[in-house]
Amino acid sequence: MRVRRLLEDPRAARAVAHARALSQSHRVRRGLLIAAALLVLFGLLGFFAAPPILRGQIEKRASAALSRPVTLGAVHFNPFTLRLQLDRLHIGERDGKAAFVDVDEAVINASWTSLFRMAPVLDALRLDHPQIHLARGADGRFNFSDLIDRYAAKPGAPPSPPARFALANIQVHNGDLRFDDQPTRASHRVDQLEVGIPFLANLPSDTDIYVQPLLAMRVDGSPLRIDGQTKPFADSRESTMHFQFDQLDLPRYLAYVPPAALPVAIPKGRLSGVLDLHFVQSQPTAQLQLTGHLQLDDFALATRQGAPILSLGHSGAQLLDVQPLLSRYHLGTVLLDHAALSYRQYAAGHSNFDALTAGNAAPAGKPAAPPTDLRIDGLFLTDSAMHYTNATQQTLELARVRGALHGLSLLKASAGTLNLAAALGGGDITA
Repeated sequence: MRVRRLLEDPRAARAVAHARALSQSHRVRRGLLIAAALLVLFGLLGFFAAPPILRGQIEKRASAALSRPVTLGAVHFNPFTLRLQLDRLHIGERDGKAAFVDVDEAVINASWTSLFRMAPVLDALRLDHPQIHLARGADGRFNFSDLIDRYAAKPGAPPSPPARFALANIQVHNGDLRFDDQPTRASHRVDQLEVGIPFLANLPSDTDIYVQPLLAMRVDGSPLRIDGQTKPFADSRESTMHFQFDQLDLPRYLAYVPPAALPVAIPKGRLSGVLDLHFVQSQPTAQLQLTGHLQLDDFALATRQGAPILSLGHSGAQLLDVQPLLSRYHLGTVLLDHAALSYRQYAAGHSNFDALTAGNAAPAGKPAAPPTDLRIDGLFLTDSAMHYTNATQQTLELARVRGALHGLSLLKASAGTLNLAAALGGGDITA
């Protein structure tokens, strides 16, 4: 009944008649055929003509821009989804004999919304098994220094607002980076590299959205993982990052720290930890807080001349509230096992501790730094030792040092408690 009433409605009848007339119109049929032909032609050009053109242009322009041979194994393009796939991307060294960058597969999926937002919008950006070879020669220059020099020599662009963009599903899978360093005769490798950024944009409507990046890798065999959330384009730069690393070989990486920035030597040591970093850009001082746990194994600290200062078999520290920008260091439990502290006095009142106590004078006009707020809830020593040598070579040895110190603070606070025992000259002492 309802269908019959609808068909008997004069307005519905006129609409049906108009649709029938359009379907029988030669002009409409011709228009539809032209649209279908254009759509088919667009697809044929996109699927079959565009890939060889893109391949030739990418190889030619990239080779000229990088001054290195660039080749592609294959190019695939979907004109309807705007998906571009590059297979076996190869960038050689300047001499063309060795590989600089190889990527098994690169996928770039653009979005049609780029036309409406007047900014590049990518639905996906993925690199599968990128392999990068970095090298530093005996002259201190890297195999990419010429690229930096070239772009640094270009005249600076006039001030302008930052380019707007929106990127989604950024992924790097199974990356592999090798670094050969001739000056230090060392080589490093970062493998099993995984990078994931679900969303990253600086469009006005997207700056206050949390980005949740992921970075996981092995550094010279030691696993490292970083994840968290951040607002990289918001005014606050609010970020919370989680770090995990295990058995990082400190001397391998401290070799790249300028000697002026590190007045002591660390001949051995492995660092592990689980840390959370929270950062907010605020006025007058940015907020930077670290919490978590750090562990040191087989660690040694010495002067640049090799005089020992401290060695540790194993140590661990609980970071409750560490804010270096405010000189605040609140630690919970600190464990020191097989620790050996060495103090050696030299002539004119100098000692091997000078490297630790010497500080740089604050620049004129710079406000004084706040006093260091160091607090340790509990310091525990096991099977440790202390070695003292004065300027006349007389020595004092404390062995089997064990015990605990509670409530240590450099600022005014409640009295702490001390309970220590050690062996001295064949006897025992307690405190």
